[in-house]
Amino acid sequence: MGVNEPPGHLDASLSSTAESDQAEIQSPPLRVGWVVGRKVLERFAETLRALAVGLMDELVELFAICPHDADPASLPSPPLEIIPHGQLRWAIFETRAVESLAAEIRAHKVQLLHAMDATGVRLTKRLARDASLPYIVSSWALGDARRLHGVGDAAAILAGSALVRKGLLAHHVAPAEKIRLLRPGVHHAPHATCFQDPHHSIAIVAGGEMNQFALFAPVLKSFAELRNRDRECAFFLIGNGRAEKRLRAQAERLGLREDLTFADRPPSTQMPDIFEAADVYISPVPTQTVDTWTLLAMAGGVPVLAAADGSSDFLIDGETAMLFERGDAGDLTAKLTALLDDPRKAREQAERALSYLHEHHSAPGMVSELARIYRESVL
Repeated sequence: MGVNEPPGHLDASLSSTAESDQAEIQSPPLRVGWVVGRKVLERFAETLRALAVGLMDELVELFAICPHDADPASLPSPPLEIIPHGQLRWAIFETRAVESLAAEIRAHKVQLLHAMDATGVRLTKRLARDASLPYIVSSWALGDARRLHGVGDAAAILAGSALVRKGLLAHHVAPAEKIRLLRPGVHHAPHATCFQDPHHSIAIVAGGEMNQFALFAPVLKSFAELRNRDRECAFFLIGNGRAEKRLRAQAERLGLREDLTFADRPPSTQMPDIFEAADVYISPVPTQTVDTWTLLAMAGGVPVLAAADGSSDFLIDGETAMLFERGDAGDLTAKLTALLDDPRKAREQAERALSYLHEHHSAPGMVSELARIYRESVL
């Protein structure tokens, strides 16, 4: 204690600190309603799971507002409470279903609404108006600007990549200060997991929506070329789409029946287990939406080959991934061969990707930033 300091100063200071700590501990949780559609559940389940669990530690209580026929099994409940709703038939006047949903949100004392992707904006805006609540919107795709007309009153627009944010800014969907970057966070492996057992065939996985035959067919040609060179590889094609039947026929013509496995698109919660067993992942279709499968492959410690010109800013050629010209079987084969010929360099690429994810896509980082945005939005 200082010479001139009043005797009771320390006791008063300690008492004030204790009261402040107690007030912080007793602070009620912030109650947030996630407006979640089928697509975002399919594509971003792993990200949403990490968020839901992490936000519990940030004193954020979550309610998932989703269609009753959607599959919310990928979301952890608890800590996330499900509020299902039926089909919403939009008309000039408010429907009874929306009125009922708004009343339920008020009954749960929700303080903030969050449209988890652009498809949920219309419902979120209506509920926010009826329940007199602020709302924010997540945007994951390059084409979202046209969906986000009239969101200038949102507390924040959260872009899932720098490229998505650039598009939103260019279309002036909201004041620039409201359009913020919030990259998806994932839990990642501590080290590269590829090419660990030289006695087993190399597992090469290609995945995505099989809607464009012209972009998946070169993958089959590349597989056939590696097989013809007597490479010890097991090939997997994961996904579904309107081109699947043609791709299966093409695989037969190329003689890949014994070497190639077609697998239906699994729930995204199963993807980490798939990548744990893979040695290389190929993303042959550049997507308008942030490519979560490729992100999970990188997080699993697997080197990635990806078609150029997508919306995912984490695909940095020569650093986090190896990019190839989409639809070019020769370019894909050459770059895939380079990985197979030098497993050490393949592991180095996977390690660089993991370091990048640790800095830019960590689950704890996303949770902390989103919690901060939530609290700013209700002030």
